Amino acid sequence: MKLGLFSYKSGSLFNCDGGSVLAYQIQKYNIHPESIRELIRKNILKNHKKHVRDSYIVLASEVEAYFEEKLTLNEKYANIDEVSQIIGCSKDTIRIYIKNGTVNDYIKGPNTSKFFINRSEIDRIREIYSQERIPLPKGYIFPEDVMELLDISLQSARETIKKHMKSAKKVTNGFNKMGYWIVLESEVIEYKQKQENDRFLPQTPGEFTTIDAVNKFKFEVDKITIPLNLTTTAKIYMEYARHKLANSEARSETLSKKTAYYIKTIKVLINHLPKCIKEMECQH
Repeated sequence: MKLGLFSYKSGSLFNCDGGSVLAYQIQKYNIHPESIRELIRKNILKNHKKHVRDSYIVLASEVEAYFEEKLTLNEKYANIDEVSQIIGCSKDTIRIYIKNGTVNDYIKGPNTSKFFINRSEIDRIREIYSQERIPLPKGYIFPEDVMELLDISLQSARETIKKHMKSAKKVTNGFNKMGYWIVLESEVIEYKQKQENDRFLPQTPGEFTTIDAVNKFKFEVDKITIPLNLTTTAKIYMEYARHKLANSEARSETLSKKTAYYIKTIKVLINHLPKCIKEMECQH
């Protein structure tokens, strides 16, 4: 039984004589000392025990067996990210194939959302995916393309197409009668541009200054319809909010939250003040 001494402080592995005992495993499997530390912490490596100070004795053969299994898994199976890149589809599409039984040979990972697919399945999945893709009318794209353009999930892409796109239409392929939403690419690009125009952008990307705070507050408030009977009240509050933001010494993250708070507050005031005033009038 070969034992290795693992030191938390140095992150190195030694045998009892002081020489490197797991060096060949480290080189072969590209093991970082932190990986061993994590395996011990999670009790995945069962054969270990406390040694001197912050060091542990670990069973070298167990470490080798663990990483050998990982290597075998990587050689035979691919994760969803890799499969989707090879096929040229979304990760959600692969998950749907797993759920509906299209993928036969797969392994569930440590958590329910992670899967490993046998590499021998990839060509068959690619063929099915290709057959499902119907010839598109000129200028139209699939939800997967919308997902990439808008940088959103596949589900959000479908919802966006159905709710916001006038050119959206549902079509059915002749392979398995599966229905797909398609939409004009030009409309998606226009939608993206509008979304970007409607979103406030700081003067310097990655920073949020008091000038940005005041400008964002004005940017968002300008979108709000203020009732005539609340014009004076809203004006007083807006002056107050702008003053507080302009003179704030908060850091960027806190300042951004403060700005959001003032914007939300004026929306609440406009929505609830008329009702409160009406209730007060009724009481008198």
